[in-house]
Amino acid sequence: MPRILFGPIGERSHRTYSPPVPCRATTTLLLLTVLVLAACSGGDDTERHRRLARGFVPRSLPQARVEWVAPFGASKALHLSPSDDPYGLWVECPVGSDTWRRKPGTGTWRAPRPMPGVGGPSDGSPQVRLSDERGDYRYVPAIDAMDDPAAVEPRSFTIVGDSLWAMPADPEQAPADATLFEYVGLGRQEEGSWRFGLDRFFGDALTVLPGFSEQVRLDVPSESALRVRTTTRAWSSAPEGTAGEVTFRIFAGEELLFEHAQPIGIRVRSEAHVVSVPAGSGSILRFEVAGDAALSAFHTPVLGPRQVGDYRVRPWNDERPDVIVFLADTFRADNMALYGGDPALTPNLDRFAAECLRFERVWSSSTWTLPSHATLFSGLFPYQSGVVTDTDRLGQDAITLAEQLQAAGYRTGAVTDHAFVSSTFGLAQGFEWFDEQWLDLDDTLEGTRRFLDADDGRPVFLFVHTYRVHVPYRVSPETQARLGEHLGLTEDWDALEGSDLDLSYRNDPNYAPNAEVLAARRAYEALYRGAAADLDAGFQRLRDQLARLGLDQGTVFVFTSDHGEGFWEHGHAGHGNGLWEEHIRIPLLVSAPNVEPGSVPFSAGLIDLPRTLAALTGTSPAPSWRGTNLVELDGERTSLSFQCLRWGGPSSVAIGQGPRKVVTLASKAELPKASAQLAYDLERDPGETTDLASEAWAGDLLRAKESQLSELLEPVLDADSVRLDSQAREQMRALGYFGEE
Repeated sequence: MPRILFGPIGERSHRTYSPPVPCRATTTLLLLTVLVLAACSGGDDTERHRRLARGFVPRSLPQARVEWVAPFGASKALHLSPSDDPYGLWVECPVGSDTWRRKPGTGTWRAPRPMPGVGGPSDGSPQVRLSDERGDYRYVPAIDAMDDPAAVEPRSFTIVGDSLWAMPADPEQAPADATLFEYVGLGRQEEGSWRFGLDRFFGDALTVLPGFSEQVRLDVPSESALRVRTTTRAWSSAPEGTAGEVTFRIFAGEELLFEHAQPIGIRVRSEAHVVSVPAGSGSILRFEVAGDAALSAFHTPVLGPRQVGDYRVRPWNDERPDVIVFLADTFRADNMALYGGDPALTPNLDRFAAECLRFERVWSSSTWTLPSHATLFSGLFPYQSGVVTDTDRLGQDAITLAEQLQAAGYRTGAVTDHAFVSSTFGLAQGFEWFDEQWLDLDDTLEGTRRFLDADDGRPVFLFVHTYRVHVPYRVSPETQARLGEHLGLTEDWDALEGSDLDLSYRNDPNYAPNAEVLAARRAYEALYRGAAADLDAGFQRLRDQLARLGLDQGTVFVFTSDHGEGFWEHGHAGHGNGLWEEHIRIPLLVSAPNVEPGSVPFSAGLIDLPRTLAALTGTSPAPSWRGTNLVELDGERTSLSFQCLRWGGPSSVAIGQGPRKVVTLASKAELPKASAQLAYDLERDPGETTDLASEAWAGDLLRAKESQLSELLEPVLDADSVRLDSQAREQMRALGYFGEE
């Protein structure tokens, strides 16, 4: 059990209290609590379901310095102290002078980071401080400069992954005993709900630390149950398998309703529960946590009916369809036979496509992940949302698809492969549960299973995202055996990446690669196509999951992507730099009740999905959303795709009208005098081999769309800014981002 010491920060004399099993005395003498009034209706709560995180603000956070006894056998106790943020804490970690080791040939010293990755402030300021008896060290955000003692000030420090690096006043002497302070934010309010993230899990929560409790007052109808997740992670960097435990408890008054002991370690754990709650007017539910030092929360607490039936049949009349969007990042349209691809590659997707409304001409809204997803969620083009570079975060003023469906009574969840598709970049808005995996489709599918199995009776909106076909291209042994010879799979990713071949971008129409370079390029594309085949197998596993739950019928299901991938067809590999068809043409399949299968020859895009899904669920669209309800699409219209250079600077935009395509600068100031950079007739020249920018129709099309484009380049929202720590940047580099620009 924790030992909790109360007193003003800096005082040496404290009163010691060892809390017993929670009782009335614990509540009155130890725990700081607050009653959060939950209205009987209003917000996005329905008559049957109450989200307890709505209106909640934690009041039991330590107001003075707190000490836990040495967690996991550490040599010294762990201390917490308040920060300027009323909903955050500083964790104090001793760093002994004997832990530092000098980096050969430099003046910098390295020590193990006592508590890697415990949290970070919401305002983007440095999440760490290093202090000794002489005062604070200066934080620097990059390690590279510290390799040269002359390039960095004495008494500076930084953090990279699990390592702490410092430049002491005397480079010949190890830093003195010091304290590393790491900030831990314990949540924030968004749209009236308390939101908290623990590593990969983010969403609605009641944040409660061990030794503390929170209370909620609400009316409880008869035959009610609370559905909730208990989520926890160790504060300290305990080794794998080290024992530790917290106990979650829920009381109605003094009646214990729920008690669950949960192991803790450096990896986050989250477990779903159903708790029967007795009826009562003005009932007080108390949420308590006891045990070892840990970050802990009651995630997604929702009070609803005890009996909810299943996805096929509810005890009440609710005919709104469940909605599932499956987005395969970096998935070119021509991976599928429907779009001219190899029939052997994606047989499961091709079979599904035959049952869908199939859109033949679909452009992504941008050439890379973040702005495309911001468009899908916000219903705004990239320059309107303000999300155009890799430091932009979708602002809270955005009205997202998830928020609209949540307000209409949907249970909203997302399971993603992290990186740009994360709460860090503002994409969790409106999702009660946001599960950020890391590059493993099997884990992603397991996350979808856990979310769907935690059914509480509300219709579901689930967004599933995977980087399975993104760099680094990985091919399973099963696909290697089935398609290896067919695709020409001769090398794996590591062997190709380790080669000395010059495969860089060439902005030279006369560049002629030699046979060795051409062979390497074919090898890269073969790996990509093999990864697409693995994605297809994963797609079928998801469909099988849905069939098990009865969600294969009567459900709105969308399959799409956010952009494509180039293999030097026009001198560029990957994505983000070009607006060629291999970069922006994506699949879009929509299956929905009462929507007849068939092919739609008119232009469509991710911008259309918010209005389409609102219409299919009977939900009001946000007034700010652009786009069209695709089910009612009956004619040609302008299509647009924005380059959005990740590092900023002049960008380009592709404008399509029918088969004709023009590329020009995406600059409002330059539009009146802009000319076509490139132009193609895709009907006659689908490979974009003959540039027609000098023809009259290219200029005419550009002038005809000038007013529309000027409007779409005007910001509607103010994007926030993101500052990534070193660990997050390393994860991005694994996906090919943040390299040489």
